[in-house]
Amino acid sequence: MLAIALTPTLHQGYDNLWIVPFLRMASPVRWRCLAWRRCSLPFTQASQPCRIQSTALLPSGMHKDYYETCLRSAKGSRKVLTPELKQLVDLTYSDFQRYSVWVGVHNLDYGKPWYDKSDESTYRPNTEPLPVAAERGAVLVRASFVLCDGGRYHGFVRAASPSWDVPLRKGMATALSLSGGDSAHALMGIQQPHIFVAQDTFCFWGGVGGVASEKRQRFYAALGRPAEAVFPIAFAADAGLATGLTDGEVRGFYRMVLGQPTETTI
Repeated sequence: MLAIALTPTLHQGYDNLWIVPFLRMASPVRWRCLAWRRCSLPFTQASQPCRIQSTALLPSGMHKDYYETCLRSAKGSRKVLTPELKQLVDLTYSDFQRYSVWVGVHNLDYGKPWYDKSDESTYRPNTEPLPVAAERGAVLVRASFVLCDGGRYHGFVRAASPSWDVPLRKGMATALSLSGGDSAHALMGIQQPHIFVAQDTFCFWGGVGGVASEKRQRFYAALGRPAEAVFPIAFAADAGLATGLTDGEVRGFYRMVLGQPTETTI
């Protein structure tokens, strides 16, 4: 393929647009056209089609409609660099060693090419300046855990907004009202701290279903400690990673009972 011309032009709505006609040396001779611009969006490099504003840019003998069709066809070959995506249950100790903050795709990436392939449990490494505002959505930050007997472990916690119990709309139920009025238990349902022990990850919040007995026993076995040496567990996020509420105390394994106090089991 032989490049015939390289014509930079200023196009409405585009910076640094290049119109590049190519001549394919084949029979019959055909023109192939490609247009692109540099894209400053994170993780994205894209070929963007455009409307031709002036026939002065067209190679001799090339019809404007055909040229625009060529430009539109470039869209199909555009290369999109997708960020690293992981489900909540798949996040590990090494992930938080590589990136201290992970953010929810469904909170921050609406309209991005990878959005439709994600769900509410999909996360990617944070790319914004620290600290990340808890109000942005699901912000998971690296944290430290201290057991009742002084044992220390790593994990992560979701940063909770200081206004975590303000209803989104008047009359709407809040985490506090759903938990029977226990603010510490209600906040636990938002922060949902996770701890890393022996290549495994354990969460203390079990939602309506609770944490299965088998999972609880596996947790104690991994620690090599009885329950009385474990709880309460103090946790706190590393400094400077996120705003909001990022510390607290775990009193056991939690199960939410709608409209009643949250149950705690050890």
